[in-house]
Amino acid sequence: MTQPFELPHFYMPYPARLNPHLDEARAHTVEWARGMGMLEGSGIWEQSDLDAHDYGLLCAYTHPDCDGPALSLITDWYVWVFFFDDHFLETFKRTQDRDGGKAYLDRLPLFMPLDLSTPVPEPENPVEAGLADLWARTVP
Repeated sequence: MTQPFELPHFYMPYPARLNPHLDEARAHTVEWARGMGMLEGSGIWEQSDLDAHDYGLLCAYTHPDCDGPALSLITDWYVWVFFFDDHFLETFKRTQDRDGGKAYLDRLPLFMPLDLSTPVPEPENPVEAGLADLWARTVP
């Protein structure tokens, strides 16, 4: 097949580097996403979707120098934000449920208390569960 254009040579003064903890982050994130309810039964993603997205690889390239636990946490954040986007799209945008979408978004700040001694409500969906977990692991 003929290409519509020829890619120019890209000047790259530094070689791409890959975090050596990639496999650890991939394994951790699959278990984390499953534990948050983002995979089987979510109606949004299956493990095959998460595997195909390969957020661990993305994060290993964008954060080549952090340690294993930090890379896993960063990867969980990436997974959360992309799952949030897909969940919101399927649940509220496709159905044009503006009131439900507003109520959903209005609850999210409850899972990010500035005072960590403030209790958070019981999560009602994987997005809230993931945000509550990530906030508690990131903010202290």
